[in-house]
Amino acid sequence: MTNHLDKIFFSLLVVFSFMLGCYPEAPEAVNELASTIQEKLDSIGNKVIQQGKVVGLSIAIMNNQDTIYNNSFGFVDLKRKKPTENGDVFLMASISKLVGATIVMKLIEEGVLNLEDKLIDLLPDFPKKDQANRIKLRHLISMTSGLKEYAPTIDSSYLRTGKNPMKEDFFEFFDKHELDFEPGSYYKYVNSGFLLLPMIIEKVTKVSYESHIERIINQPTGFNIKLIAQRLEDGEMTDYFELKDTSIIYRPHFSWIKGDGRMTTSAIELAHYPKKWMDGTIISKHSFEQMIAPTSLSVGFDSEYGFGVKNGQFEGEAMFGHSGGDKSTFSMMFHFPNLKTTVVTLVNTNNTPANARNIFSEVTRILLEKEKPDYKTSEVISNNLSNYEG
Repeated sequence: MTNHLDKIFFSLLVVFSFMLGCYPEAPEAVNELASTIQEKLDSIGNKVIQQGKVVGLSIAIMNNQDTIYNNSFGFVDLKRKKPTENGDVFLMASISKLVGATIVMKLIEEGVLNLEDKLIDLLPDFPKKDQANRIKLRHLISMTSGLKEYAPTIDSSYLRTGKNPMKEDFFEFFDKHELDFEPGSYYKYVNSGFLLLPMIIEKVTKVSYESHIERIINQPTGFNIKLIAQRLEDGEMTDYFELKDTSIIYRPHFSWIKGDGRMTTSAIELAHYPKKWMDGTIISKHSFEQMIAPTSLSVGFDSEYGFGVKNGQFEGEAMFGHSGGDKSTFSMMFHFPNLKTTVVTLVNTNNTPANARNIFSEVTRILLEKEKPDYKTSEVISNNLSNYEG
């Protein structure tokens, strides 16, 4: 498998270098292989757009420091007059959590924060004092705080009233709810811990969250990651849409979200992120290793979620990174450490079967030379559904 990938990457690099004039001649066999892979990847994007269930998407693949693939498809506007271009900015959605946790680790290195800091000390005005005295910073960034998920309640209120929620609205929500479990005992994916991160960082440092993104992430790397509120001011990103029945409609941005899901960047920039994150450019290698390590739970087993990082496997290959979305996945960024390869897929349409996760799967199977599983041949029919409870 690895030899196959090495051959693909070498082939693509030779062809790209040939196109740029770095090589006088590309070997015919290598050229043919690279062309085949590019055609297969292009066909995925073209097929998605032709199906009419996504307005625009972008795909980027990095191997080490080399761009293996970078292409965009469709449009950034509902009237389909402005084609999507490489470098266009998309929502990172919950991939923002990985970047936010990276910022936390840098502030820990600088002695500003500590993983053992209690919420009661970080946000003294948090309404539930007994909860805040048990929740630590490490719980917030590892999804082990036990905090109730705020999004359904607050998002519904925003959609109903059109009013951006304030800190008081979030605190009122938390004041009404008990913890789902004792902090550190279990893992549950919720947005609430990362919602609190910008409040904590701004409270402790007296500096805006946006400033920390710029200082800690953008300045050392040359990236241009910004919050959605900043993009809406400068107009430098694609619009967003939702598939409703058979029609695609405009989807309003939740511009008030910060820590849990509204950073923005391009697919190619996001594909570069893992290299800078891992090699000491942004945080130390020790901090990076802490982020990707599984979280030990007090009940006696580990969660695969680290500090803002999802760990897992795809077709037998280990990977780590993050995904994002709500009704469907519209952002994927995962790094395959054994292959030294990062795959990013971003779409600007929600609630669609042609989502970023499915596109990611198709793209990655091509790279791994894997066929899509035929689930029908392994279908198990059972009349006793109690076998699957829990």
